[in-house]
Amino acid sequence: MNWRTQIGTLLLFAMLMVSGGGCGRFTTSSVDEEKETHYLMGKKRLYSYDYRGAAEAFEKSLLVIPASAAAHLELGYLNSKQFGNYAQAIYHFEKMLSFQKDHPMAEQIRDHIHACKMAIASEVTLPPVNQRFETDMKALLKDNQRLTNIVSQLQGQISKLKRALAQGVSSSGTASSSRENAPSRTSPSNPRPTRDGELRTAATSQNATHPAPRQQRMFLKHVLRSGDTFYSLARQYRLQVNAIQKVNPGLRPKALKIGQVVNIPLSQTASAQWAEAGGDGKSGHLHSVPALKP
Repeated sequence: MNWRTQIGTLLLFAMLMVSGGGCGRFTTSSVDEEKETHYLMGKKRLYSYDYRGAAEAFEKSLLVIPASAAAHLELGYLNSKQFGNYAQAIYHFEKMLSFQKDHPMAEQIRDHIHACKMAIASEVTLPPVNQRFETDMKALLKDNQRLTNIVSQLQGQISKLKRALAQGVSSSGTASSSRENAPSRTSPSNPRPTRDGELRTAATSQNATHPAPRQQRMFLKHVLRSGDTFYSLARQYRLQVNAIQKVNPGLRPKALKIGQVVNIPLSQTASAQWAEAGGDGKSGHLHSVPALKP
């Protein structure tokens, strides 16, 4: 073989290498991807609702064209919508975007990726609750129920006490009203000793069951001496003249005689003071006599 033949053989080999590289599976376009035999078979199975068969066909298409964005996109849809394998769907969607960032459906594919991530997060189950914590919660709930029952019982008792108190106040008011409307009874006052050691009560009782309705008044029995008049007695005992005349209707002021006894009206406090002091030496005994009618 001469040198021309060798040069020709080398040129032919180089041309074959270049042509082989240009038609290789790593330099195919999106149109070539969609014309790949296994990809077409996968689309056909999709139309017949054979989702598993379609996924197998697209997987085989990736073996022929690993950079097939179309096959990755179809596998992403199948895993997210039909199989519920969200992690695998995210993988194929991200692969598709890495090969064709400017794909017309790039924004929608990103939304699908986000939806798959949310679905995975919702499937994550929390670890089992700590046994001690669960026991404490049950004990707290039980105590809460017990305390609620106690509060209900106490409220019932308080309501009963309020009703009983209201009834008691009503009954007390009725009894008090009855006592106020009942006729008053006057008991005899405790006797006090006078100067000569004797205190006589001149009041008379009409009947044991019908006591005298009028209250007794105390009188000082004054024995008239020379020069005594109703006026001088009024000044001596700090009384009005008509007050002395009222309790001595049988005596005439202008016909008084020495030795006559004149009733001097005194209050109980004043009569007690007079009794304790023993009188002033001019009066006789201190008597308690019924008040005379005016």
